[in-house]
Amino acid sequence: MDAAAEYDRLLREFAESRRSPVFDLVFLGMGGDGHTASLFPDSIAILETEMWAIPAFSAALDSWRVTMTPAALSNA
Repeated sequence: MDAAAEYDRLLREFAESRRSPVFDLVFLGMGGDGHTASLFPDSIAILETEMWAIPAFSAALDSWRVTMTPAALSNA
């Protein structure tokens, strides 16, 4: 998904020489199925360690989203 790759590139540009982006605040919600940040239960996306932004598919909405990975979110 091109949008996820572009967002990953922008995060890396924002982070400059750091190993990961640093955020002062990240505001997250939680869906009825327990997902947060479009990281859905039983999704392999939660295991991603290299990318900072990835595409995530919502089966309930039959649509794709772009989300930050746990590797990026854990730096807030």
